[in-house]
Amino acid sequence: MKRYFTTLIFLFVVLGIADAQYRKMSPLVREAAVEGKSLPAFSKGGASADGQRLVAFVQTTDHAALLSQGCGILLELGDIVIASIPLQNIEALAAMPEVQRIEARKSYDKILNDQAASLVFANKLWSPMGKPQTGLTGKDVVVGVVDAGMDYTHPTFRTADGQQLRIKAVWDWLDFTDGGTASSVFPELGRQYIGEEQIMQKKHSFDASEKNLQGHGTHTSATAAGSGFNGTTVSAYSGMAPEADLCLVSVHCGDNTSLIPEDKKYLFTSASNVLGFKYIFDYAESQGKPCVINISMGSAEDLCQSNLENDAISRLCGPGRIVCAAAGNEGRLGNYIHKEVGKEKAGAFLTASRKSASWLLSSTQHPKVNLTFYPNDADKFLWQYDTERLREFPDSEYIDTLNVNGKELYISLMAYPSWAKEGYTATDIIISSQEELGIGSSLPVALTLTDASNDIEAFAQVGSFTKNSKDATLADYDNTHCVSIPAACDDVIAVGFASFRASYINYRGHSAGWGSLTGGMRSDYSSIGPNKKENIKPEVMAPGQNIISAMNSYFLEALTASDGLRNYIVDTFQSNGRTYGWYGSSGTSMAAPVVTGVVALWLQENPQLTPDQVREVIMNTSIQNVSGITYPNNEYGYGLINAEAGVEYIRTHFTTSIQQQGIRTFLPSAENSIYTLDGQQLTNLNGRHGIFVITANGKTHKVVK
Repeated sequence: MKRYFTTLIFLFVVLGIADAQYRKMSPLVREAAVEGKSLPAFSKGGASADGQRLVAFVQTTDHAALLSQGCGILLELGDIVIASIPLQNIEALAAMPEVQRIEARKSYDKILNDQAASLVFANKLWSPMGKPQTGLTGKDVVVGVVDAGMDYTHPTFRTADGQQLRIKAVWDWLDFTDGGTASSVFPELGRQYIGEEQIMQKKHSFDASEKNLQGHGTHTSATAAGSGFNGTTVSAYSGMAPEADLCLVSVHCGDNTSLIPEDKKYLFTSASNVLGFKYIFDYAESQGKPCVINISMGSAEDLCQSNLENDAISRLCGPGRIVCAAAGNEGRLGNYIHKEVGKEKAGAFLTASRKSASWLLSSTQHPKVNLTFYPNDADKFLWQYDTERLREFPDSEYIDTLNVNGKELYISLMAYPSWAKEGYTATDIIISSQEELGIGSSLPVALTLTDASNDIEAFAQVGSFTKNSKDATLADYDNTHCVSIPAACDDVIAVGFASFRASYINYRGHSAGWGSLTGGMRSDYSSIGPNKKENIKPEVMAPGQNIISAMNSYFLEALTASDGLRNYIVDTFQSNGRTYGWYGSSGTSMAAPVVTGVVALWLQENPQLTPDQVREVIMNTSIQNVSGITYPNNEYGYGLINAEAGVEYIRTHFTTSIQQQGIRTFLPSAENSIYTLDGQQLTNLNGRHGIFVITANGKTHKVVK
């Protein structure tokens, strides 16, 4: 068979944009800057209703530099600013000496309780346990959820008697209607809805009928904080913190991209996601309540921009401000190759089905990139590039075009200093096409790392590593280093998923569900650490297999009678003339809100807990029920979260003072109540000795006994 290959090499100069500026930009920012060159002139003086904007992290020593280029400052976190930047002005902004970096990635692209509450002992905290306390239910704590596919009308989001809606505020990014009001955090992005009247009129997030989402955010929100109310009574499907308030942010993800207007696509970035965290924390602060946020979404951690994202999230977190995130579901894939110094070569085959895929190298020296293409059974073609040559291009980027059996492939290389390891260089390898790539199926492609003097790591970003009989020696990969960002961030609690329930009975009386493991074993889908800084991730596990939680009624409404997705429905019920339901789902997306809800219970016990203290509680109280392994590790972290033991640890180690908690702690939730000095409510004294605060008729009195 005749081999058909042609190669066209470009010395990559991007539309005349100055070279030095490009060194400061992450790939998405570069893309936006190029697009901005073709748009009409934008006034540096500021507003233009028609101007396209990019939301990005900017590291700068002078915030006035942003204003001079018509930028809107959305959040200031020291030298890191989240800004909306006119596309036409990105180049000029990057050229300013006061600006060190401009970074953004696409928004998170993956969306990653009846039984769960008892497995982690959360249900033991809901009512008195014969101990000097009232139940912990998440009352006076805000649970924030950043997700997609949300049904605000599901009865589980009401109080246990159905009288009040516990969703207090909603920010819907994809809603560009005239409803609600503009968000105070970022008025240009979507609409917000405050209070029961507005939220019930809104009914659902703009993307709630998208089939790919299946009501993902409805399920996760209810796992964290659903009351279990089904219109008439409390069902078995309560969330972990059934009396917590909810603040929801409905965001962009890979499955609702089609709903985004083309001229607004650069508003939806990793920087926007951090604004979602700020929105929730701001709401909680306005109510004087602690807050824990759940995000069951993510994307691959990189070495170009994760540092600013990591630092921005850390600066938002603090006492009473916690973020929990799903670790990801990449544990079955080939994710990581390490070619140590002294080893001549290492490699693996690539697999990718999308129109674009990427891999990332980290090395002590500029590596040689060797890609071997196998267009048919008889032929192969070696594409080789020494990334040392990227220095020839001031913007350190190179693009090559290959025609492989009539399909045009674009290979892009970009080099920059790694933020994770000092002295290491990071190199992005991006392969794209106008068609589905078919790499690993119709087109085998192998990556080989050479040079015995070079320490090289390779990470799968979009795509993965695999093996192929074309060259059986290239199989040097494992399934580690795949925890998604934001779970990989320093001050975010990363959650993996443990398997307990192999199946359940659906509403038709048939066995349903997914998976076969039980006993708390890690699902092989659950992502494995460490993160790029070699820190242990995930920190903790939670039940994530076949978790029963609330179903988005608008998705249920769209299902046909024969749709196979109906097999996952456990039960349906009627409320206010509408059909609602409960259904089972699996993944780290389902495990993360279990931990989020447990942390809400801990924050009710101590509203001042910091991320480090939550991590300390996890380290010292988690259930290490899998034998034959040493804890902590990058599969199980410190073990399965234990809500009850966590509360006992908090009481012993993190008792807060009156001065820390403030008089708000002693405003009675019920008349004639007795509290310990640190704010724990008692049912009786029972011979206990100490200093107590007794409330009666709204007044407080200190009593020494």
